[in-house]
Amino acid sequence: MDHLPSLTTSQWAALSPVISYILGTVFFTVLETFNIWSQYRLFPRHEEIKRNKVSRSAVITHAILYHSVTTTLALVFVKLVPPLEECRDCFGSYMHWHAFVSDLLGITNQESVQLTILSWLTRLTYLGVRQFTAFFIFDTWLYWTHLFAHRNRWWFKHFHAKHHELYNAFSFGSAYNHPVESFCFDIVASQLASGIPRLTNVEQAVFLSLATVRSCENHCAYKLPWSPFILIGGLLGYTPEWHNIHHASFGFQCNFATYFPWWDMWMGTAYTGPRKVYEPKPAVVENTIKTDMLRAASMKDSSASGLVLDNESSELRSRQKGMML
Repeated sequence: MDHLPSLTTSQWAALSPVISYILGTVFFTVLETFNIWSQYRLFPRHEEIKRNKVSRSAVITHAILYHSVTTTLALVFVKLVPPLEECRDCFGSYMHWHAFVSDLLGITNQESVQLTILSWLTRLTYLGVRQFTAFFIFDTWLYWTHLFAHRNRWWFKHFHAKHHELYNAFSFGSAYNHPVESFCFDIVASQLASGIPRLTNVEQAVFLSLATVRSCENHCAYKLPWSPFILIGGLLGYTPEWHNIHHASFGFQCNFATYFPWWDMWMGTAYTGPRKVYEPKPAVVENTIKTDMLRAASMKDSSASGLVLDNESSELRSRQKGMML
């Protein structure tokens, strides 16, 4: 194993999306293939087969091509751009914030347990804030470009309609986009989200991995109650139903955000109707009830008519018998 070249942190960052995508899609495919935790599916498998306009094989082929191209370009890019290893950005360095908080709390003993605990808490908070900032920038760009894709008919027809060939999505579908849209939406968004807070290569690898797995889960048709994304998303108001409603016909012009619900709530594009994921339409239910009522009334009238005819036939037979006597 010593003769194998080791990967740099920048190369790991470039490979993190495809590695996370493979792990995420394989995990959910295993659940589906062996019918594991089927009680947590958002819709049955036959709904996907019936409603989707594209086959699974076509989606998987597209995903392989997409990740092959983007990963190759990313590896070429890291060769041309010098690595960013210093943890300095618009927030300042971690050590700057650690010194500020320790001075604010009056903890000066370098060997104290309090300072050690404070050091870990400051580090985790610092890294968490940077990841949250990256995700918010990512979600902001995706919300507004996604909204534009639905409002602009030309763009939707030529580019975004490809992704909406999936009415009932599955995990591989997170990468099923038109190449132009993949570049303008996902690639530009990831560069902005990593570049503005100036994430290090390790932070960027973590961010891209989490973002990719979350995107797979948005399209996986499962809602696993112990998933960390669902636990955190539940607190924020964003669950897998959010994006599945967007893929459904009744929520097509709602729920454009990808990671947080806030932009949809602020801009009035969040779905607030009574429908749930893949329940029958209210109109269909109402028409079914009316049809059943009409059928029952028709059967009742038929029974009543039959009874009248039977009575008339009995009277006629009695008269004929009397005349014969």
